[in-house]
Amino acid sequence: MSPVESIPYYPDRAQYDARVLDHLQRQPAQAALPAGFPAELDSDMVWEGSDLNLEESAQENRTKLMVLNTSQLAEIDAALSYFQTLSKSMHELDPSTFPSPSLHPVLRAVSDNLHYGYGFTLIRGIPVTQYTREENMIIYVGVSAHIASNRGLINLRSLEDKQQNFSLAAYSDGEVIFHTDVGDIVSLFTLDEAASGGESLLASGWRVYNELAKNRPDLIRVLAEDWPIPNGKQPDIVTHRPLLFYQPPAGDAPERRNLLNSAQAEALDALHFLAEKFHVSMQLQRGDMQFINNMSMIHARNSYQDDENHTRYLLRLWLRDPENAWTAPEPLQARKSRLYDEEFSYGPQVFPLDPSARSAPPS
Repeated sequence: MSPVESIPYYPDRAQYDARVLDHLQRQPAQAALPAGFPAELDSDMVWEGSDLNLEESAQENRTKLMVLNTSQLAEIDAALSYFQTLSKSMHELDPSTFPSPSLHPVLRAVSDNLHYGYGFTLIRGIPVTQYTREENMIIYVGVSAHIASNRGLINLRSLEDKQQNFSLAAYSDGEVIFHTDVGDIVSLFTLDEAASGGESLLASGWRVYNELAKNRPDLIRVLAEDWPIPNGKQPDIVTHRPLLFYQPPAGDAPERRNLLNSAQAEALDALHFLAEKFHVSMQLQRGDMQFINNMSMIHARNSYQDDENHTRYLLRLWLRDPENAWTAPEPLQARKSRLYDEEFSYGPQVFPLDPSARSAPPS
């Protein structure tokens, strides 16, 4: 593999267009896809933002947007009260300690949609202003436990400080480019909104794959080669693995591919700008819970502005549903084990009520 050029965090459209033009002028021989990679992925997960109507979904099958009704909100409130009577810690939240008998099958259908349907669901309507921060956290973790039982939680808000250098864009108010996270499922819960901006952008990674497989199979080959991946906590330690994996269907599990975020090559510029082309934009409202399949979706966020009356504040969960989870590619299994498996646990889960920056995900 040729040396990777140094490119900025934010993709440069002019540079990308120049690369595309150079590729067309050179008219290289059509590259073949890597062995075993499909020419096309066919699933409900292959979608374009222009084809989606979230409000229409709320009136029909509610797989993409689910607006909680009065009885469902009452059941969530009752589950909160029940959990509080148990005097248990939040790491013990599960469907038995946060019981929601009528909502449970609906939330299990959310997991099915994440793994076998459109790959994302937005749950709307939690009245967060009626609850304390701790109660909102209990509700979020409790509801999520019906969707996926394995988890890790992060507080997200702008932590920019002129005296410190936070390397992760998630803790700033700036734009976050298209990427994926660590978990199987990535979820956000909006406790407060920004004064303006901050839209959540979501694109089908499968739609992006199909476009590249059709028009730039050479970039699929690049993404499927081994790349140098620095360790977040120990930059001198570098491992090598592909950025793109293809897992053939196994049993009832669909075909799938994973994208890992990096900003080291033209191929990732292509991923970003294609995701930008096909994305759907969501203005997350206070009380929204967003769940996305991190193995098939690519997400981003617009920059935002806070003011004295509005401070964007979200909770984030990395989730895994053992019943529906896809098998991780072998090079990623150790990383996921450190995130989810009990044998790697450092003790009970901690759910901080105030945000703090993390340096890097488990490596």
